[in-house]
Amino acid sequence: MDKYIDWLTGFGYLRLQSWQMMTFYLVLAFILLGVRVIAFAKYIYPHIVKENEVNRAIHGQVRSDLNLLDKIGIILFLLLGFSVGPFF
Repeated sequence: MDKYIDWLTGFGYLRLQSWQMMTFYLVLAFILLGVRVIAFAKYIYPHIVKENEVNRAIHGQVRSDLNLLDKIGIILFLLLGFSVGPFF
């Protein structure tokens, strides 16, 4: 694993010392991601829903200017960033 990480990064300071450390960082990343999702769902999302309801009451149904190909392009760009981004 160390040789692969050295080949991948070329930087010694990015080398993980043990599998326990790598497991710790992965678990920590998932915990922090869960905290972000919970915080968004509990505190931010209700305000977005209220704001959209007010806008819908004033202006009616708001249509998106993006067509299907634009939406697919954005989704593919995000997937590419999540999958390849950590290696750069």
